[in-house]
Amino acid sequence: MRLDVTDRELQLVLAALLALGMDMDDVMSYLVQFISTRALQDRVALARKPFNLADLDAETCKLRLRFYPEEILVLEEALGLPATIYTAQMCPIPRQEALCLLLRRLAYPSR
Repeated sequence: MRLDVTDRELQLVLAALLALGMDMDDVMSYLVQFISTRALQDRVALARKPFNLADLDAETCKLRLRFYPEEILVLEEALGLPATIYTAQMCPIPRQEALCLLLRRLAYPSR
């Protein structure tokens, strides 16, 4: 599917679908699906530094996450989390990073 269509091309396709007798709900459903696909394709990939719990010293870890690094390792095993966790945006992140992200948010909830 070509995602780099112009507004005019999109209007012509929608008009053609309606002219062929397609139901307006179906046409709108296809349009929403197209726009969602296009939005995913238009994302810019950001370079990200891999998370490493060992990079945090014990006091910073305790301050930010409320646990020492060795306690986080024990907690990680005790919870039996899968190796990869998927965020709400379907981004895969390693189990340890996901746990630390959760602990950080629980320690300092955002409003």
